[in-house]
Amino acid sequence: MHDSKKPPELDTEKQTTQVNFLRSDLALCSTLAELAKTKLRVGDREDAQRILEKADKIYAPIEQLLTHIASTQVRDELTKELKDRRATLDSVKQLL
Repeated sequence: MHDSKKPPELDTEKQTTQVNFLRSDLALCSTLAELAKTKLRVGDREDAQRILEKADKIYAPIEQLLTHIASTQVRDELTKELKDRRATLDSVKQLL
């Protein structure tokens, strides 16, 4: 009888890929927040607003994707990073 389950290595590789993807998106949110701050410093509010909108579009699905991370420790770590990014984005929005 053929077992249709995937080998554990594939599940581990998939989880690693998902975690790396989420970390990349979180880093991109940080980069965009810094870019928006820079735009505000030089007086370009319109660009800052546009950049923050892009950051929000990247940020939005991350929380939902976190539910697919099997490791509680990694999920908690990413959740903390997610909350930190939200605080950063909100603080930049207040400057608009």
